Amino acid sequence: MCSEYKEGIDLDIVRAVVICKWTGEFLVDLIIDESVDSVLLSGFVASLSMFADSSLGKINDININCEDMDMVIITNGELIMVIKMDKSFLKDQVKKEAHNLLEAFTIMYRSDIYDNSCNTSQFSDFKGVIMSHIHHIGKKAFLNPEDMVVG
Repeated sequence: MCSEYKEGIDLDIVRAVVICKWTGEFLVDLIIDESVDSVLLSGFVASLSMFADSSLGKINDININCEDMDMVIITNGELIMVIKMDKSFLKDQVKKEAHNLLEAFTIMYRSDIYDNSCNTSQFSDFKGVIMSHIHHIGKKAFLNPEDMVVG
């Protein structure tokens, strides 16, 4: 991950944000914890979603509580967002913010998301939106998805 995205982030709050398609196709990430493999994580959450879809019904969100950190997984249509975070952070607030952030991504890249020939580098501008949103999450602010759309 590029160092310009690390400056000013409270590493104890959010350690990684990954957005992928329901099929597991990686789209964009902001990685603070370099142990996170975005492509592997995308495949993992896609597998969970596909299993649930065939056996349980569509997943709205999942909390994974681990020894040293937690993950929140949310869906919005055919997109999935994973946020790896500190255990002490409020998961319900993160879910609400994550839904807004994923909706903003959908608004910004609606036509590009479903273009099978797309290059994921076209989504790299969204890292700045994620970065800004992480700061707002740390301040416990709630944003409207329309306000997050840049340009």
